[in-house]
Amino acid sequence: MDIVVRTPEELRHRINIGDPFINKILRDRQVIYARDSAGVG
Repeated sequence: MDIVVRTPEELRHRINIGDPFINKILRDRQVIYARDSAGVG
């Protein structure tokens, strides 16, 4: 299993260029883990 992490800016860029991998993720809507925006510590 590969774990892919993207910042919001990277995600916006990948959407804008039409990345098929990101489009599939957004279409299928399966989030396995989402970190709290407050961060660690």
